[in-house]
Amino acid sequence: MPVDRRTLDGIAVLEGLTATERAELEAACIWRRYRHGERLFERGNASNEVFFIVEGSVSLLVAVLPATRFVSLLEQNGEIAVELLRRLSAMVRHAGARVVELSSLDATNRVYVELLRLAKPDVASPDLWTVKPLPPLRELAASAGTTRELVNTALNTLYPTGLIRRRGNTLYLLDKSALESVVRAAEDKKDLEPVQPNESDLAE
Repeated sequence: MPVDRRTLDGIAVLEGLTATERAELEAACIWRRYRHGERLFERGNASNEVFFIVEGSVSLLVAVLPATRFVSLLEQNGEIAVELLRRLSAMVRHAGARVVELSSLDATNRVYVELLRLAKPDVASPDLWTVKPLPPLRELAASAGTTRELVNTALNTLYPTGLIRRRGNTLYLLDKSALESVVRAAEDKKDLEPVQPNESDLAE
C-alpha cells in the first residue's frame, strides 16, 4: 500500500513559496488517494477546487485546494501568478500546434510527429535519439488522434526502412533527420493540394 507523502514540495508552479507558506497551503488542502482508473472529476461537472497531482502512477495522491484559497495565493504572490500564466500560454501554443497537425497530416504522419516529440538524445550516443520507454500503443494513438491499429501499422511501415529499431521497451530513431523529412514532405504535399469548393460556392 503506497505511503502518502503529504507535501507540495514537488509542485513546480509553487516553487516560489517559502517553506512556511508551503506548509500553510498543505494544511489548507484536502488530501485524497485515487485508485487506478478512478476519475478525479467528471467532464462538465462544476468544480470550485484546484487539483495538485502530488505522486503516483498506479494510484494518485492528490492535494485538493479550494478555488478561493488558490485565488488568494495568486493575489499575494505575483511570482506564482506569472509562472501559472507562462504555463497556461505554453499549453495554448501546444494545443494550437496539435490542431494544425490534426488538420494538415494524416494519421501515419501524426504518429511520426509524436515519436519525434517523445525522442530524447541517447546518453551514451548523443547522435542517437531514443523513445524510452515506448508508450503503449493506445497512448500513442490517443496522442496522435488515431487508433491503436493505425499506430501499429505506422511503426511496422518504418521498421523495414531502417529509420527506427526497437529493443525491449526502447525505440531507437536511427535517422531522426530523415524521419523529420518524411513529415515535412507530407506537410508540403498537403499545402500543394487544391482547395475543393463546397456546394454553396458552386451554387453561387
